[in-house]
This record gives sequence, C-alpha cells and structure tokens, in this order.
Amino acid sequence: MIKDIVRWGRTEGYKQTMAELFAHEDPLGLINQAEGKDHEQRAINAFVTRMQTYADVQHVIKYKICSENERRTLFYLVHGSNHFKGFKLMKDIMYNIGIPGMYSYLGPDHPIEGQTFLTPLYEQAELQELGQYLHRKYLGRTLMFEIIMTETYADHPYIEKHYRAAILDLEKNNKVEIFGVRRRAGTLKQDHGVSFL
Repeated sequence: MIKDIVRWGRTEGYKQTMAELFAHEDPLGLINQAEGKDHEQRAINAFVTRMQTYADVQHVIKYKICSENERRTLFYLVHGSNHFKGFKLMKDIMYNIGIPGMYSYLGPDHPIEGQTFLTPLYEQAELQELGQYLHRKYLGRTLMFEIIMTETYADHPYIEKHYRAAILDLEKNNKVEIFGVRRRAGTLKQDHGVSFL
C-alpha cells in the first residue's frame, strides 16, 4: 500500500510498522538511499531490495496499480520467487495484462481492453539493443536459450518473445549459431543451444 507509506511513513504512530515492514531500524533512511526519482519509487525499490537481501528472494517483480478514477498509485503487487519458472510465469502474465513493458494498471489512463496501441512497444532498435547486450555478456560462450533467460530475465522489461527475436536477429547477422533440432529455420526453443561468436 505505497500511498499509505508515502502519506504516513514519517509519522510517529507508524514508526514501528515501518520498521517491521522494511525489517530495518531506519526505514526512512533506507528509502532515501534507494534509487528512484521520487519518494514512491524509492520506497518500492527499498522494499524490493529488502525482499532480495533480508528474505533471500532471488526473483522479484512489481506491478503498479493506480486508482480507477485518479492518476494516483494505490498499491503495488510484489511477487517474489526462488524458482525461475514461477517468476517467468508471473512476469509474462503481468506483461500481458498491463501496458506492455510498463508492468502497471494506469487507471483512467489505461487503454480499453482490446484497444490497439498507437505505436509498438519495442521497435527493431530496442530489440537490437537487447541482442547487443546478450552478445556482449555471452561472447565466446555457448548456453541453452533457457539459461540465457534464467540469468537475465529480471534485468530487462522484455519477455521470451523479445529474447527470441533478438537472438534470431543476431543469427541473421552471423553473431550467434543455434544448435539443436529445428523443424524450420528461424525457430528457437528453450532447449536449443546458442553460441555467441
């Protein structure tokens, strides 16, 4: 309930609750140290960081929920998992039910269901940027496609179809070689090997 933390977090009556929520003796200090452009972003980032460090949760994703009638954040759904498949499933669902890549419900600014977005979220240049990142990271290595996603899925807003498109683009440019049984050219499955050249 991020709006309550932002609104009441500095009051004496919530001092103990804040300390327990963030598992920290100085939660406001922790929030102020966290990355973010405003108090809300710093607070949610501090909470996610505490989940990862204090609770030892490996994969965390957050989904912002705005008021239905106002441009104001009500709360965040925060999902944590130590199992990649659980994390991936939740990230993919959050991607598909929100504005793609934003992981949020924007209330009055949210598109009507079925409405076509005016511009595609990821242009070719952005997918090339993902491909370049993967190429730099894994240059000279061969890994299964599933391992590539496991190691980097939390680092970007992209989901599996974007990874697939980026790697297939690298293949067209002779920057990767894909191994495994392929029924047709231009396919990439999770158990295929990808060698970064």
